[in-house]
Amino acid sequence: IGYIEESDLTILYTKQEEKPQEPDTPKTDPTYKPLISLRELSVENNNLTISGIGAIQGMDFTDKNIIKHSINFINIENNKVIHTVDLNSVDSDSYNNNDGYNYKYAGFNGTIDLDHKKLVEGSYYVELVITNNKKTVKSYLYSSDKEYRKLATISKGVTYLIRMNDNMDYRFELDVLKVSEDVDFRSINKPSARPSLESIDEISLNDNGVLEIKAHAYMYYLDYKDKKNIKYDMYLIDDQSNYIRLETELYDDGIDYTKELNSKYKLNYISFKTSTDITSLNNGNYQLYLVMSNGKHKDILEMTNYGLKLNSVTINDKTYELNTSKIRNRIELNVSGGN
Repeated sequence: IGYIEESDLTILYTKQEEKPQEPDTPKTDPTYKPLISLRELSVENNNLTISGIGAIQGMDFTDKNIIKHSINFINIENNKVIHTVDLNSVDSDSYNNNDGYNYKYAGFNGTIDLDHKKLVEGSYYVELVITNNKKTVKSYLYSSDKEYRKLATISKGVTYLIRMNDNMDYRFELDVLKVSEDVDFRSINKPSARPSLESIDEISLNDNGVLEIKAHAYMYYLDYKDKKNIKYDMYLIDDQSNYIRLETELYDDGIDYTKELNSKYKLNYISFKTSTDITSLNNGNYQLYLVMSNGKHKDILEMTNYGLKLNSVTINDKTYELNTSKIRNRIELNVSGGN
């Protein structure tokens, strides 16, 4: 899926230009497809505040008593609904779809407590459920609004990370994480909302339990020519706050990325590598994160795999296995066995 420039995003965003509907607008044939617009989204401490439009095309939304809005938090790995929260069905502030139907009570809003026993550490996508007169349609929430691309808060040692997944048509996803304080998503400061590039070129575990990685990554619209301003740190972190920092160093992989990518920015120092002993890790499932900085700018990414063969090693009855997760193709390390 190619990246879409921010200047073009308005064609994707479903927030309608809300002009008064002409009284004699003829009703079009109903499709009963969901009409979705995310108008407001914020997160503070463990509270998620949300509002928007949720309608079913071809149905009047005028009787508040038969209209209901709710959201489902769905586990990305197994597609199971984990938690459901009812929202308020409210006035839509003159929303119309110019199709002859009245969408007066198609609005929704609510504040959701994310510190819920069902929302354990994991990754979820958020689905809006719209019911009108016993007819129900569902659609995942989404927004290409750059303000909502990545929002984060920390409460009681838990990170709540909201992202609009650009590889899934800007789908609204929620990660509930326990990560090292060095991986603070609130500190992200990029020159653009455009997702940074990350790519693992080589990854393997050797027979001594050393994880070897060669990769490159960069934030768009920045020069990478001043070596002293550029830093890459990698972390393996599990859901119990166990982690290890992978020491990295810049290296020359022989590729002129400025030329290869036809970039007007200098990309001299975007390649890095690590060779780190991981045999001290406790049993668990670890995600691989990259924290990269260039001067005052910073981003934090999951490292992903699209096609590399991953291996495993067993040392003293303990197995270290690299895997590709069903969650956004991110790389994971599973440690098991031993005493």
